[in-house]
Amino acid sequence: MCRLGWVALLVGLAWAAGLVEPVAPVPLFYEADKMSALRLPYDTEPNKLIYRLRAYNAQPNRPLAFDVHGRDADMISITSVDDYGLVYLRQTLTAGRNYTFVLTVREKLGVNPEDSTTEVIGRIIPTRGRTPLSDIFLSYSSSEVIPEVSHRDSHVTRAWHQKRPPTLCWACVTRPP
Repeated sequence: MCRLGWVALLVGLAWAAGLVEPVAPVPLFYEADKMSALRLPYDTEPNKLIYRLRAYNAQPNRPLAFDVHGRDADMISITSVDDYGLVYLRQTLTAGRNYTFVLTVREKLGVNPEDSTTEVIGRIIPTRGRTPLSDIFLSYSSSEVIPEVSHRDSHVTRAWHQKRPPTLCWACVTRPP
């Protein structure tokens, strides 16, 4: 037997004997959606949605829980909805002061939180600029889930943009390979 075969055999025996526990994957933040440095107008009203965190879990159908702790954790609150963490501002920001906290994501049920938690540093940087919050968040989902049982050449989704010319209209259809 080669060396790799012996190692695999020993690991298999250790696992069977209960000496090695299988490692479960932890939920991870999407790089683009982890709020590493959010620039926000200092006069943003409290209790407004200011950010949408997003994470994914390698194990499907397991809900995620988002949380915040650290020095300035009292500035925001997070509501967990599926794979999203909706971040609300709780207090008025002070211009010229940066706010830092730790954002966490973990599986909601059935796993020891210490074993399945991912942490990232989040910051809010107050600015003197002003952009209405209604212009920041889109009112539709930018992704579509295609069912596994979809037939070839079947209609999957369609989107229209009709607010200003030119009009965007597209349809996604699965094609044979």
